Amino acid sequence: IAKAKFPLIGDVLSLGNAFTQAVGIGKTVVEVFQAIDQALKPVVQRQKQLEGLRLSFQGFGASAGDAAELVEAARRVSLTFGASLTNIEKAFKRLTPAILQSGGSMQETEEVIAAISARTVTLGLNTEQSGRYVEAFAQVMGKGKLQGEELNQQFSELDGALRGQIKSYLQTTKGITDFEKAMQNGEI
Repeated sequence: IAKAKFPLIGDVLSLGNAFTQAVGIGKTVVEVFQAIDQALKPVVQRQKQLEGLRLSFQGFGASAGDAAELVEAARRVSLTFGASLTNIEKAFKRLTPAILQSGGSMQETEEVIAAISARTVTLGLNTEQSGRYVEAFAQVMGKGKLQGEELNQQFSELDGALRGQIKSYLQTTKGITDFEKAMQNGEI
């Protein structure tokens, strides 16, 4: 009735409805863009992490192709042992310079990290313990010379697991079979 007597009121009400609909559409568009942003953030973050890892490998002397291969190696190790890919990548970043400094190669780095991952799974270590295990191994590799008290101090919580890992690594790569004697002679 009001629309018939006052046509201007009808026009204002129609304009108000159109405005309300436009605001609703605008809100929906904003929500769609927010959802896309939230969906893409992890992808973008992951790409940044991978690029950082590739650059780290190139900083260690790997070619772009080798760096891509090492990123793939980290993925394989992660899938093989059910370990966090982020933690495996951290292990590569931490151990690669130490292993290269001690005369090892990129291939040996991959083998060491695979062996460490297998060991942490076998021991049932959680993420924090696995991280400490990798850090301890990197410190030993980076020192250049291993002494018994350091070994005992750094690895006491791991029940000698790392000691066995180091023995295995040295036997495989350096032919050292008597770990204790080689330590006493300063060969390690």
